[in-house]
Amino acid sequence: MLGKSTVAILLVETVLGVGIWKLESDGLRLVGMGLATFLFLTWFLYIARHTRDYPDSALLEGAEWFGYKQFEMTSKSLRAPPQQQPSPYPPTIESAVDDTEPESEE
Repeated sequence: MLGKSTVAILLVETVLGVGIWKLESDGLRLVGMGLATFLFLTWFLYIARHTRDYPDSALLEGAEWFGYKQFEMTSKSLRAPPQQQPSPYPPTIESAVDDTEPESEE
């Protein structure tokens, strides 16, 4: 599965490629190809640096990363985080309002 940044860079590079293809000047084509190459290398080096610094998050996504962290905690003899199930219903206004009456100052 491709990441969001990969899809974005593919779209940008495709648009740049079509734009460069339509250019008539060889000088502008070279500038466009240089810009596209610079953009790709900047993105690639950023991803490579992130992967080097955070290898666990670079390999896993979302729920897989959470499961890995749970496994990592249990392998260190730590207690796993509590299993809380989020409510499928949004909080109601009544539960957020305090039903007690304010004290009157006499």
